[in-house]
Amino acid sequence: MKTVLITGATSEIGEKTAEIFAKNQYSLILTYHQHQKQMEQFVTEIKKKYDVQVEMFHCDLKEEEEIKTVVKKAIEIFGTIDVLVNNAAYCKDSLYASKEKIHFMETLEVNVVGTFLMSKYVGDFMYEKKKGVIINLSSTNAKNQYYPMTLDYDASKKAILSLTNNLSYAYQPYIRVNAVAPGFIGTKKETEGMDAEFLEMEKEKIYLRRLGSAKEVANVIYFLASEEASYINNTVITVDGGVR
Repeated sequence: MKTVLITGATSEIGEKTAEIFAKNQYSLILTYHQHQKQMEQFVTEIKKKYDVQVEMFHCDLKEEEEIKTVVKKAIEIFGTIDVLVNNAAYCKDSLYASKEKIHFMETLEVNVVGTFLMSKYVGDFMYEKKKGVIINLSSTNAKNQYYPMTLDYDASKKAILSLTNNLSYAYQPYIRVNAVAPGFIGTKKETEGMDAEFLEMEKEKIYLRRLGSAKEVANVIYFLASEEASYINNTVITVDGGVR
């Protein structure tokens, strides 16, 4: 049985990603930073529904020692990590005029440095066994979309694309490293506080005239981890319904 490590597993995309891997009989290593009760409930449901082994770990991606501990314990328990999904991210929307260094640095520390460290400790293990897949979550905010309210988040997601390129080069020829860039996904967190008129305006920009779903993103993540994507490497796949 293969094993996948998914960071930020309490998000809707994280949960849907975990579920599709469980459905395909992967053992799950799920990390969370907040919402422990939600994580515990989700783990119970997944075990009952799919009869797979699941382990959950608290992990603050700003803390290198926590990352090292999670990876070490996961390998001790499962003996392997076949797929790493760097899904966790931090975003603090605020007006450009009120942006502060502390928020910018925290965003970069979690989204970029945390992704790098998790990829390094898992990737080095994968490289030794000469097989593995790393999938990084970027965003269409990194690609020709401009929102000063999220410029720190956008910058971090642009950096994820560069990180993906460099990791695929560093871990050749054994590890495939790709990125997924979701567009406007209609999760509760993403749409919270937005009025109906704004959402309709955003939908008009999308060729499919609707927001995406977390499951649609998870499907692409699973595809990239599968043997069907065995010759896809150093690539970013956009999941945005087509945008004008």
